[in-house]
Amino acid sequence: MSDRIRKAALWLALLREEFSAAELTAATALLDRVSDPLRVGGEVPKPRATSSALRGMSGTKRPSKLLEGIREVDPKKYETLIQLEAVLKSGSVLPTVREIGSIGMRFDKTFTPGKSRRDAVSRLLRLLITRDTAELAAFAEQLETGTQERDAPDGYLKLARFIIGTTTHSDPSAEE
Repeated sequence: MSDRIRKAALWLALLREEFSAAELTAATALLDRVSDPLRVGGEVPKPRATSSALRGMSGTKRPSKLLEGIREVDPKKYETLIQLEAVLKSGSVLPTVREIGSIGMRFDKTFTPGKSRRDAVSRLLRLLITRDTAELAAFAEQLETGTQERDAPDGYLKLARFIIGTTTHSDPSAEE
């Protein structure tokens, strides 16, 4: 079997994973009707990224290799970790290395986030893999609640309480 055939098989596997059978059938039918495949949408497509450029892209849709081993063993844990990975990589929660480090230290006092955000997310995921499913679900819920509170009025105060891990502090506006 040639390398090109293997490459084509991998591309087809990626397409099957990303698109439903109905979407692939409709796309194939569209290509059969159009004389020039480059003008399917009425415009010339942009040049494709090379495979080396694709390797450098952080795909939030594609799970990291770190999580592949959990998929078969614990599907619920895998799904929770995939969701956590997506929100962490997007930067919508814990946008700084310092915040990731403080959360990591809640789980393990020896946690070091690294120098880059990408490294910090990877290290945090490596740490979260060792936790049980219930603890991960609670953590994911805390992240979601923390994000909602951060976006609400007085959100930064609530986010700080979330990061510290307590909600028993009195409201500073009530002390005045």
